[in-house]
Amino acid sequence: MEIYTSRKKNIFLLFLSLLFLAAGIYFVLHGEEIAAGKRSPLLVQSIGIATIAFALLALFFTIKNLLNKRWVLRANPEGLYLRIRNELFIPWQEITGFEVFEVRGSKSVLIMLKDPQAYIAKEKSPFLRKMMQWNLRLCGTSVSISSSTMQISHKELLALLIEYWNKYKILPDSYKKNLFYELVNKIWYNCHSYLIGKEGLIFLFPADEITFLEGEPWVVEIPYYELRHYLKDNGIYNFLIQCDPFSV
Repeated sequence: MEIYTSRKKNIFLLFLSLLFLAAGIYFVLHGEEIAAGKRSPLLVQSIGIATIAFALLALFFTIKNLLNKRWVLRANPEGLYLRIRNELFIPWQEITGFEVFEVRGSKSVLIMLKDPQAYIAKEKSPFLRKMMQWNLRLCGTSVSISSSTMQISHKELLALLIEYWNKYKILPDSYKKNLFYELVNKIWYNCHSYLIGKEGLIFLFPADEITFLEGEPWVVEIPYYELRHYLKDNGIYNFLIQCDPFSV
């Protein structure tokens, strides 16, 4: 599943960003006039500067979305890929659920994580790291997503995320089987990645190569009995069942 940005939504956000920018500039240039002796002109100008900064940031991301014709959200059996700020990958097994956060009618989906601090540490931008830390303190997670610039609605986004999470938070055996075949093709000639035991071939896959692992290597053993049709009668199978396990 791939979700792309909505051109209509982004054009509307571009218009709003320009309005905020114009308002911020007006506050800065006419601070004394707006204050009119009732409040500090410096306060009014500070609000204007903050509004300009917010508007410029919104303009940057809105224009980026308009120029970017690639997907912004992708989901597959491995996990969730986000391309809202920078590209981010979250395995389904690291997600504990989803919650809705609403501010004045604007809704976001909070992606609740087992280790939200780990995703803050992965972010290279100091500014975005600060935003994620603020998000964690306010909402209990460092990652959230909104449908405001997507081709789908908030309800559709939440329903799709829950559907995929419920389906893949525990990987089906068929997916693990296909993944095993794919990894075996990559490491077959690497003698450090498999062992020859007495009862079968033992494959070792490092945790950093497989997204659904949580710090532990994936160990898969295939009994020689299952491989009997591929082994010679006078070959290694008959030899191994008569001796102790050894590794290559």
